Amino acid sequence: MFKMKKLLFFFFLSVIAKNNFAFPVGYTEEVIITKPVYQNLYISGGYVVINAPVYADLVIAGGIVQINDSVTSDILAIGGDITFNGYVGGDIRCAGAKLHILKNVKGDLVVIGGNVIVEKEAVIEGLVSLNIRSADFEGTAKNEVHINCVNFYFNGMAERGMNIRSGKLEMSGTVAGNAMLAANEIFIDSGAIFEDSVNYWNSKAAVDFASSVKKGKAVYDESLAFPYKRWYYLGTNSVTGLVWYLCAALLMIALMEYLFSASLKKAAEKVLDAPVRSLGIGILFFIGTPIAIILFFITLIGIPVALLLLLFYIIILLLANIIASVETANWLNNRFPSKMNYWQMIFISFLIFVILKSLSSITLFGSVIVITICFMTTGGVIRLFRRKRQIPVR
Repeated sequence: MFKMKKLLFFFFLSVIAKNNFAFPVGYTEEVIITKPVYQNLYISGGYVVINAPVYADLVIAGGIVQINDSVTSDILAIGGDITFNGYVGGDIRCAGAKLHILKNVKGDLVVIGGNVIVEKEAVIEGLVSLNIRSADFEGTAKNEVHINCVNFYFNGMAERGMNIRSGKLEMSGTVAGNAMLAANEIFIDSGAIFEDSVNYWNSKAAVDFASSVKKGKAVYDESLAFPYKRWYYLGTNSVTGLVWYLCAALLMIALMEYLFSASLKKAAEKVLDAPVRSLGIGILFFIGTPIAIILFFITLIGIPVALLLLLFYIIILLLANIIASVETANWLNNRFPSKMNYWQMIFISFLIFVILKSLSSITLFGSVIVITICFMTTGGVIRLFRRKRQIPVR
């Protein structure tokens, strides 16, 4: 299970740590770490080689990273080209990264966006959850495997259940538990083994599993069909709708960054300073405002106020993800020595926005994480602009 701080700050990355508990590397063209690191290690951009153990969390934002030694705790990453050639004692949670895993992972492997390669020698002991473009999995999964991607090739070992939704699916490995397979194209290699039952859906035609199913049987299941054909993994029923949606979000991010970047950066610092308080204020706002609107509507004189308050509340609801994205990007910009320009800020904000939207569409658990982040960032904004009583000096 997630630790509570990872629940609240997974996509805030380094927000979860105070300065005195971190070892910030920042942005650098090249760095080679040859001595053990006993504090949280933060890396942003450049080319990094880690040839010594990290006895804490490793946080990566972009860059090319080669990890050749163990990381005893969790790894969090946004973007970048990352190779894990060392043991990971915690979870790997990434967004938009290209991952190459060669050694064992003690915890979960959770990736949103990007590409993943898991070599044959690698053993993933925790949950495998990939919502990505493509994956080549030849290792061993000790726990359940959940995949949503465009292309998925499996030639490994899944010791428990497997749930795959893919544009193109190639199966050559072994699945010990129940398998649920849904893809536009399914290819079953002669070496594939399914120890238990298989429920599947394929848009082309019935799939010949031959003798690959050992104990159970392969059953065609129409309930697994994609509601939006090949665009199911994009969360829209057409590419046109997706483009319009993303363009509108990008425009709003650009406007918000242009008008309110300084304020949102300060609001993010408020969240870091008191995350629980910010969360509480955000919850009170989203729950208390509708109650206030109803109370204003009761009286005739309060109707204009209620209408204005309702309009403001709807705007906040519609822009909550965008506010959270821009606020997070500004906080990250304030943390690293190399400051981003206006267009770089827009790009990072947009990337965070896509990550949050993707996370909220995965499971109810993902939605809870995103809602929590939106509550906290909204609470930070309210704390920033709330009037403070001044005590006169005599």
